[in-house]
Amino acid sequence: MATKTRLQTSLARAVAREAPSVGQWLEFPGYQLARTVASLGEDWVLIDCEHGAISDTDMHLQVAAVASANCSPIVRIPASEPWMMKRALDAGAHGIMVPMCETAAQARSIVAGCKYPPTGIRGAGAMFAHSAFNQSPREYLTSANENIVVIVQIESRTAVENCEEIAGVEGVDMLFVGPNDLASSMGHVAFEHPRIPEVQEAIARVLRAAKDKGKYAGHFALGAEEAARRWRQGFDFVNCGADIVAVGAWMGGEMERLKGLIEETKMPTNRAAVWVSHRTLAVQERPITPPGPNDVLVQIISTGICGSDAHNWNNPNVSKQLILGHESAGVIVEVGAAVKDRQVGQRVAVEPGFACSTCEFCRRGNQNTCADLKYCGLDPTDGTLQQYFTCKAHMAVPIPESVSWEEAGAIQPLAIAVQLARRAALSASKTVAIFGCGPLGLLVIAIAKAYGVRNILVFDIEQSRLDFALSYGADIGILSPKNTENIEPLKFATEFTSSVKQEHNLSHGVDISIEASGAESSAQMALTILKPGGTCIQAGLGKQLTSVPLFLLTANELTLKGTVRFTPGCYAEAIDLVQSKRVDLKPLITETFPLTRVQEAFQAQFERRGIKIVIMNQE
Repeated sequence: MATKTRLQTSLARAVAREAPSVGQWLEFPGYQLARTVASLGEDWVLIDCEHGAISDTDMHLQVAAVASANCSPIVRIPASEPWMMKRALDAGAHGIMVPMCETAAQARSIVAGCKYPPTGIRGAGAMFAHSAFNQSPREYLTSANENIVVIVQIESRTAVENCEEIAGVEGVDMLFVGPNDLASSMGHVAFEHPRIPEVQEAIARVLRAAKDKGKYAGHFALGAEEAARRWRQGFDFVNCGADIVAVGAWMGGEMERLKGLIEETKMPTNRAAVWVSHRTLAVQERPITPPGPNDVLVQIISTGICGSDAHNWNNPNVSKQLILGHESAGVIVEVGAAVKDRQVGQRVAVEPGFACSTCEFCRRGNQNTCADLKYCGLDPTDGTLQQYFTCKAHMAVPIPESVSWEEAGAIQPLAIAVQLARRAALSASKTVAIFGCGPLGLLVIAIAKAYGVRNILVFDIEQSRLDFALSYGADIGILSPKNTENIEPLKFATEFTSSVKQEHNLSHGVDISIEASGAESSAQMALTILKPGGTCIQAGLGKQLTSVPLFLLTANELTLKGTVRFTPGCYAEAIDLVQSKRVDLKPLITETFPLTRVQEAFQAQFERRGIKIVIMNQE
């Protein structure tokens, strides 16, 4: 029986993620040119009859030349016409590429034109093709349906919308992205597609469709760097160049460069927001950490700025060259060899805590109190405010398409609010008081509403924040006095909360209080507002030493709990709350900045000019 072609062998190698199926692109005619290019070490050479200066006679000669060099010839025909498929296949093409496939029906027609009966309608004509396969005529006729690789091009908006159905057509072996025509169909300049997020998201969708259906995925490239990048993204089939760009020695050099890029472990650099001095960030090039067997590499798209980020920005004692940020989301561009439940192109929110997984706290599900926890963006662990970030696969939590990138950049603080709600045992029957209407306090309001709580009091020292909290779901807003430092804290808290209880008919107080500001006066009020048997959750990070009224805790049998970060399941619940529209994050996101303006963004956050500011890497 016939052996597999070099094209088939290289594609199998690519699926095993050992190395891509690599080739070159011919636009010029000529037997010697084709043979020279085919001798440079690639797996295949594509003869472009759609855009190249190649006639039918030239195509026959070049197919023979490529095959004679122990390389697989592929022919791109000008259009989806059965007679064009027949001419290329009868010449001996090992693969055929058909442009502008936009529907599953067109894909089925292409498959039929490439297959002998009973699978298709290809006629058995003059016997040239078997020589290109080193077969006898009979061997060729009995194995061609299996050996010929059918490639359809996805290069329009319509094709992308139908790519899942096209990928599902039996007999289609590969989806090949034509990025220039795809960009044009979306109203963009063709060769600018690498910088257009809409086009890159469409390309990622085609890649996912191919992988989901067990098909190969291909992408056009103009050189070694781009080919290597597409290989890391997950594509199986990439070209290293085209003769119209360069010929002979240049192509050989680029092929050797690509092999080196595939083999070397050093990854390309990426831009990151680095703390360089007090209140000063700089965007610098940093190396990407190569993913290990259980890791994924995430291209960061959005990152929210947290209050702790602003604190570090304002801290003169942070380690120099620390990358900030920990509220991030993005797209997986590479997966480790042992990762089975994540895939390239998947949208994810990144959990920023590296727990040891072995201490007693981790073993009982409390990774947030891990004895050896390393948290992104907190000295000395680099954060996620960079273009690429490597983490354990389980830390990349899938998010649906319905969640916008801006919202995805706020999933982490929502997960913290979910953990807080769990600690408080929030339920519809409880009355709740929330101290501090910053992002965390507002997110707790949203979760309380989602849980059915009908009586939510909020306290803040700024009227504008109270007004926003009331518009976001709070029932009662109470303006707390400023400048209470010179008043005995417990006396002030008791008198102030007593007046609040009386004014709002709270009888003995509320069931649950949540302190989300870190202010000592709020911490006192969060206890004095409680009814006997009530629970206070301390979430705000304030002074290390704050007085606690132990007599009040004891006499009223109050419960005081701390809460920090999140535990397993909080991210999934946060994403579900957003996806189900029970929590709306969009009103909280008051401004977005590109990574290049990160210094300006941190200044705005520090000055509290907005509620939630998000850095977008889609530049």
